[in-house]
Amino acid sequence: MEQGEVLVRLAVALGVGLIVGLERGWQQRDAADGSRELGLRSFALVGLAGGVLGLLAQSLGAAVFGLALLALVGLLTASHWLAAREDRDRGLTTEVTAMTVFGLGGMAAVGHAVPAVACAVVIAILLSGKPVLHRWIRAIAPVELSAALQLALITAVVLPVLPDHGYGPYGALNPYSIWWMVILVAGLSFVGHAASRLIGARRGVLLTAAFGGLASSTATALSLSRMAARQPGLEHTLAAGVVMASIIMVPRMMLMALAIAPALLPFLLAPVLAMAVSGGIAVILLVRSGAAERAVESTGAPASPFELGIALKFGALLAGIQLLARALQDWLGDVGLYALALIAGLADVDAMTLSTGGMVSGGLPLFTAASVILLTAAVNTTAKTVIVAVVAGGRMALAVAASLLVSLALGGAALWLSPLN
Repeated sequence: MEQGEVLVRLAVALGVGLIVGLERGWQQRDAADGSRELGLRSFALVGLAGGVLGLLAQSLGAAVFGLALLALVGLLTASHWLAAREDRDRGLTTEVTAMTVFGLGGMAAVGHAVPAVACAVVIAILLSGKPVLHRWIRAIAPVELSAALQLALITAVVLPVLPDHGYGPYGALNPYSIWWMVILVAGLSFVGHAASRLIGARRGVLLTAAFGGLASSTATALSLSRMAARQPGLEHTLAAGVVMASIIMVPRMMLMALAIAPALLPFLLAPVLAMAVSGGIAVILLVRSGAAERAVESTGAPASPFELGIALKFGALLAGIQLLARALQDWLGDVGLYALALIAGLADVDAMTLSTGGMVSGGLPLFTAASVILLTAAVNTTAKTVIVAVVAGGRMALAVAASLLVSLALGGAALWLSPLN
């Protein structure tokens, strides 16, 4: 290794210590002399020492670095013990941070400069965010912590062990994809709850709807409808969220179809624009009418961010619809394409959109393909209206139904009045 490269790696190791040390030093800037813990200079030296020992370990063996780390642990342990004898209340954050910086200095020395610097920045952010993080922890209710752990369980423990291939009749039941929908429903509910707590109910609903529409507008509609029961008083705002998610779905479908069959653009553009513009106007009107809405605060314990049972039922419903759609396709073939759209649109618009776009290259007429895609969107939109009516009901259902049905009517009219028809 050339001397120039050695100096660069040592400089990065020193920089890692300076990044963390700057934050630690700033936090202790008003402390009296003799009472400060490790600061700017100490962390800079720890990072540089890690770099030096990392370079030496490349020629003398990894044991050198391990012994040096043990020596640092001994020094930090002695320092912590002496502070405890003086009845100073302190945790182990600084000591653990110093050990981590030493390791990052070693990483930089062996050529992993970018990850080492990135980790140093993250450490500095975590250390500086102590007041905010502690405030968030104090604000978490037991039911919210339980919901977060459940969400982690079904995502990180259950999902990886599920097989990712079809089972049952027609191979239509894919446990992995079905469980993903369960996670999506639960996750959107959790995100909506967290966003409402952090940035306010109205803005949290709209943010959840915007991102949810990119993933699954049906799951978003179910989550927002459940929220209506937990936070009464936000009917128009929640309705705006459902309409927003539905409108985002339509151009997303068009882009997916055009990626496979660009020739569909003249047939889809006018209906999609009509639906998007009318839906956008409805969202604006609903947001304005909901400007004075205030969520009714519950006097009891905070509601659960999501109900796992609801998500499981949604997954079971999706599995049933997928099975029925595949059976219908097998029984009727391409003649039943419209009937298949009526069934498939209840659960998943993406699969039907992609498969229909792929049929264009096989001779399917462009107008027929566009009609099937839009019919799938219309069925899915109607299904969301039914979901809101069943789960939330009341003013929210009326607002969603009026907005989405007008949007569907304008989109259908734009398709049938097209000169390409």
